[in-house]
Amino acid sequence: MGVSERTFRTDGAEAADVIRVAAVSDLRCRLKKITTTDEGKIAIAIELEAQDPDTLEQIRDLIRVQQGEVELSITGMQLQGELDV
Repeated sequence: MGVSERTFRTDGAEAADVIRVAAVSDLRCRLKKITTTDEGKIAIAIELEAQDPDTLEQIRDLIRVQQGEVELSITGMQLQGELDV
């Protein structure tokens, strides 16, 4: 069975007013790629396995909130059995 991939992109528009639509917190994922540009922009790609209803709902919320600016906090975690690099 092949792996299918769907990409959701924002249109780059900036909202004039801040309206909190949904909040996503405590979503365990891996940072797969961080890209920077000469203009100081950063793009972050994450990867996670969505196998339970709570995680699926958080992914739906991510898709909803990506339409504008968001506040981002990232906390590093070292899981048992992982090596410090």
